[in-house]
Amino acid sequence: MSRAGESTFAEIFVNCSPEKTNYKAYTPDVVILGIAIKKKDLIVTKILLEKILAPVPSSTSPLAGDKNEIVVDFRLGFTESERNNIYFTAGDIFSELGGLAASFKLIWSIVGTITVLRFMYDFSEMIKRKGSHKFRVITIEKYKKCFPQILAIIAEKTKNLHDTSDPEYNNYLEDKESIEQIKRA
Repeated sequence: MSRAGESTFAEIFVNCSPEKTNYKAYTPDVVILGIAIKKKDLIVTKILLEKILAPVPSSTSPLAGDKNEIVVDFRLGFTESERNNIYFTAGDIFSELGGLAASFKLIWSIVGTITVLRFMYDFSEMIKRKGSHKFRVITIEKYKKCFPQILAIIAEKTKNLHDTSDPEYNNYLEDKESIEQIKRA
């Protein structure tokens, strides 16, 4: 490939392949009041060149001077690769769920379930409190039946009003007074 007065490089082969990228619903087509009503696809077509991985040998001739000549052979493939980029929005998610009404029904069912479970918990707590209160009332009624016996024991312990040698003397008097208040109520 050498000519007089020129230096040349060996022929370079570069493989090329066409590629088409399709961005679905990418650019607005119809806009009303700043809201995109309809969108169109953006299609980008390009040719991809592969890298030259091997070093390119050159031959120089003393007659060449400062001139260089490079011959590049582009080998174009006819198989076009196609990529589709699809973007999802909140509207797409709602439509997959069955639309806006179905999404509200889904949310409503979750809220309803939580409300029913909370009601059941509160209701069980109320039944528990009512049972505990009923037990206390029965226990108090049982002790009320024993009040005459308790008062007899207190009267026996506090016969002598001036004998305060018993350390529990004041407690007996307080108990007697409390029982009298309960009987009046």
